[in-house]
Amino acid sequence: MIYPLLYWFFNITVVDARLPDVISYFGTYYLWTLLVLNLLSRGTVVPLLNDVSQLIGAWPITRAAVTGLLWPNGHPFSVTAKGGDRSKVVVQWRMMRFFGSLLALTLIGLVLGLVFDRFAFNDAGEGKWVILFWTIYNLFVLIICSVACVELPRRERHVADRPERVSFAAAGKDRPVWLASLTMDSARLRGHRYEIGTEGVVTLDEVGPVRAEVKSQTEDGVRLALRPDLDQREALMLRLHATDNTPGIVAVRLSEMVSDIARRFSFHSGSGH
Repeated sequence: MIYPLLYWFFNITVVDARLPDVISYFGTYYLWTLLVLNLLSRGTVVPLLNDVSQLIGAWPITRAAVTGLLWPNGHPFSVTAKGGDRSKVVVQWRMMRFFGSLLALTLIGLVLGLVFDRFAFNDAGEGKWVILFWTIYNLFVLIICSVACVELPRRERHVADRPERVSFAAAGKDRPVWLASLTMDSARLRGHRYEIGTEGVVTLDEVGPVRAEVKSQTEDGVRLALRPDLDQREALMLRLHATDNTPGIVAVRLSEMVSDIARRFSFHSGSGH
């Protein structure tokens, strides 16, 4: 982000190479890197957007690294804000001001270099084409970073939104019931009431039969305390917090990303989750 600005404003040459050499060496390296990363990540490393995510995380990661170097034995713990109000549009103004400032400087430098001769330095030779490409690329990255600072309203999906059919074997009978909520240690069932203290086995998709005990009754069912073994606990962890056994994003739909970026420009929440 900084190097093109050094050229446009201070005539500091950061790229001194012929354009064919840049294309043949760096261009080949860059394309192969994107290809390999895309294959290894199963399509989650997207050009441009990958740089956006790294730039957004650069400051807090750097701050944590410096803190760890200066205070290797730890530093005072402070509770940070988690989540936030997801019912309305929230703009992270502090981050946006930083990216907006870089965006303005990059745009001003580009305009000055293209319009005024005194800023159109010739010392870089053919390297100017690289700096020009670099500058335009940074403009797109910074625009998307600024847009990412706008958090749209969203709602979380819970098991209760789409109850799942499971079976609960207790008191010598296996009954089909509805799974209304699920955590690592508890579950809520709808469809039949059992006495408090009743022990049984609830069969969950992707987890299997889990020992459980009725802890309380509800209007339409019961709450269970789950007693999973180590393998079942790992399966629960994957089911609740991962997809395809891989934490985080495992697939990217370009059309959805473009649609989401467009909605952020319009400040309209749409139907996203």
